Amino acid sequence: EEERYKQTSLAEINQELSKSIGFSFDGQKEQSWSFEPGKEEKIRYEIKGESGTEAFSFNLKDVDPEQVATTVTRRAITLSLGIKDREKFIKTFEDDTPKNFVSKVSLYPLDIENVKHVHKLIMMGLAFLDEGDTAESN
Repeated sequence: EEERYKQTSLAEINQELSKSIGFSFDGQKEQSWSFEPGKEEKIRYEIKGESGTEAFSFNLKDVDPEQVATTVTRRAITLSLGIKDREKFIKTFEDDTPKNFVSKVSLYPLDIENVKHVHKLIMMGLAFLDEGDTAESN
């Protein structure tokens, strides 16, 4: 079980997130999480649904750990990531057309187990960034 949390770099955490983020609970959304090689804090999160593709581009360093929250209802499971001081630092796209900036992005995990896993990985990534990437500077 704890083998899943032995990542030693932000790139490894992001790779695990990429593998762990996929279809939503309702099966209506297909999601992807990617990052820039060498700039692992730069995230692109995409949601493909019936109405097209929505994308969100943001820096993981801007996410406030206090604003990472899981919501579970009968119809949906949501993991939201909020930006520090509610700044609008998340760039949004609709079918590759740039739209506005927002202060929060929602992920739609597959199930309770998946939301716990993704939540833990994101918190690990934020803690890793908070340490000032000391592990990478050696």
